[in-house]
Amino acid sequence: MMKKIALAASVSLLMASTAQAGLLSKWDELTVKTGELESCPGVTLEQQADSFFKDPEWSAGKATDGRKLVNVSGTFTYGDRPVRGILQMWIQDEEFSVEALEINGQPQPDVMIDALLEKMCEAAKEEVVPQTAQQGNQRLPFIGKRSFNFAGGSGTERYITIQQSGLTVIESCGASLMDDNGNFQEPSCSVDWKGPFATPLKTSSAMYRVEKERIYQVELDGSPARDCMASSEDCSVSLYE
Repeated sequence: MMKKIALAASVSLLMASTAQAGLLSKWDELTVKTGELESCPGVTLEQQADSFFKDPEWSAGKATDGRKLVNVSGTFTYGDRPVRGILQMWIQDEEFSVEALEINGQPQPDVMIDALLEKMCEAAKEEVVPQTAQQGNQRLPFIGKRSFNFAGGSGTERYITIQQSGLTVIESCGASLMDDNGNFQEPSCSVDWKGPFATPLKTSSAMYRVEKERIYQVELDGSPARDCMASSEDCSVSLYE
């Protein structure tokens, strides 16, 4: 995920009255909640909000100009007194950017957004990271690296790695190639998702529920993914060491 500070003073943090609710808005909300900022890798924005705000509240919808927005609001201490803050993110395809901040209804400059994000990151790392480490593998389906393949055939292998801390990486890798000397070359891989383990894990192409020996493609509500159901494909496959 990216962090982009381009505050527009004329932008209101209130959703348009015609903001769309329902599944699409929930999907946008999940994109932001489970995403990470470049300035705070390894910690989701939801974990940052939970660690920094008192009783954070999330909302998603559309602005009057059509932009998809996600807001998180809550109370925090600023200048030795409680204030109400609203942080706004704009959804852009599968990414989001932090664009605006209001404190007690007043728009804040870029420097305040940077300072708030830094404090949120610090709070999350002090609270979330130690808790995750203490949990160890008690709530994790496994520790280590597993492969899986929903598409079948060669050249479509994917890997999921879960560390003791809960940091999870999902990769897509091509087929192993043989060079001119007859030696196999390691396949090239791209990272589909990286962050703390969660259920579900949302990548740019699918959402997964991970168990000890099996991985499932699911919808936001946990039901089998519509794409695999429609194509009569198996919505779960085995995980291999």
